[in-house]
Amino acid sequence: LWDDIEALDYAVPADAQLDMMLDLIRLVKRAARWLLRNRRHQIAPSATIGEFAYGADAVVKALPDLLRGRAAEIHEEQRGRYVERGVPEALAARVALAGQAATALAIADVACRIGADLLEVATLYYQLGESLELDWFGAQIMSSKVDNEWQAMAREAYMEDLQWQQCTLTEGVLRLRADNPDVASCLAAWEAREATLLQRWREMLGDLQA
Repeated sequence: LWDDIEALDYAVPADAQLDMMLDLIRLVKRAARWLLRNRRHQIAPSATIGEFAYGADAVVKALPDLLRGRAAEIHEEQRGRYVERGVPEALAARVALAGQAATALAIADVACRIGADLLEVATLYYQLGESLELDWFGAQIMSSKVDNEWQAMAREAYMEDLQWQQCTLTEGVLRLRADNPDVASCLAAWEAREATLLQRWREMLGDLQA
């Protein structure tokens, strides 16, 4: 991707190239922080690549079909901004996925840990993000103004915590499969069991959105 962006020298505005490069840098930082948080004592480059290469690649390739709700809107808005500045459609679409691509590591980790189908986990992850408006909540975090690197790091930490919570919820739903292998039924059972907490969350969201 980096080479493809550099190949656009003098073909698109320099600030468009810079924005795309910053998107990729942000993706690398998020992935590195996830590994440091979740594999701090198990980091062996070759083994880690072997563990995540297939799963992360599969999730990223499926992202255009997995994204829904506000997450899909954000991706389309970002893609559109790049296309308007002259970036080829295919490259714009790939770079616009950078904001969501870091979740591939966490999704692959959940799938491996509980022995679930990778794309089933990914689908449920984004379904919960839409139904609980976690994508909207994340967008509010990312839209907050930062004045220095420390504030930017704090904002990223909030996003990582939100991702962790979304993965925890996904795993919680899928662990109900012992009673019913159908994911939709598991989700319905989970929503019924957690109805009180979900109602509180939606009331809080309503207050934030008012």
